[in-house]
Amino acid sequence: MRFFNKKVSAYYTVEASFVIPMAIGTIVFILYAAFYLYGRCILSQDCYILSFRASKVTEEMNMSEEQFVSNRQSEQFGNRYFGNNRPDIKTVKEGKNITVTATNSSRHRAMAGYFIMPGSKWGYTAKGKARESDPPHNMRLAKRMVDICREIKD
Repeated sequence: MRFFNKKVSAYYTVEASFVIPMAIGTIVFILYAAFYLYGRCILSQDCYILSFRASKVTEEMNMSEEQFVSNRQSEQFGNRYFGNNRPDIKTVKEGKNITVTATNSSRHRAMAGYFIMPGSKWGYTAKGKARESDPPHNMRLAKRMVDICREIKD
């Protein structure tokens, strides 16, 4: 009977052996999720910038939009993808629309399978779309239409 009334001094050690790994796993998960979200945001921004710049390619550059994107992708992506792989790019031009699609994955293999950490890579896709336009041509066209309407009116 005396054994049940005796206090055990290892109570906190047993509790800490469960709580501390869960707390560390949660903190690491939050950090990895932040890297993942950063990678997604920067990838969608880079895809749109590449598609917008490709829509401004003129005949004077002597290259297609796809060639422009492939030449500029390393300059655009740079070294900003901390904790993520280098993106894979696919460019499609349909009429006047230029679409740049990029896929990427993050390299988070630490603590894989423990508590809430997934064991596989976290993949994501981003798409940027721009329409090819010629603003000076549109302004000249609008000005010419106004001039024609004024001449007809007079």
